[in-house]
Amino acid sequence: MEEKIRSILEKHVYDGPGYVDIIVYVKPEQRESKLVLEGDDLVFHTVEPDVAGRPNADLVRYLAQLLNIPTSRVEVVYGTRDTTKRVRIYEVDRDTVIEALVKVLASSEESS
Repeated sequence: MEEKIRSILEKHVYDGPGYVDIIVYVKPEQRESKLVLEGDDLVFHTVEPDVAGRPNADLVRYLAQLLNIPTSRVEVVYGTRDTTKRVRIYEVDRDTVIEALVKVLASSEESS
């Protein structure tokens, strides 16, 4: 299961100089805020309505908490008004991000 998740994440997580980018699709107004895989897409379900950047803020908080870093090191750099986002995480390496995502996605797959 984890290898399949890891191979899907390889398509959504990109390394840059001093940062890592994640491509994620956001679905507002869901029952709970969580990160899931839907097919080959990385999807963030948020309880927030699609107004005033609230889904973006929830995504930033979620990823910062997941990686145990300050929210100031997480930023939506593309797609602020679209459902597909490019989220940049500063001062973290790609392997750390992928491992954290695999852990949370594997546990959400097991519980569904």
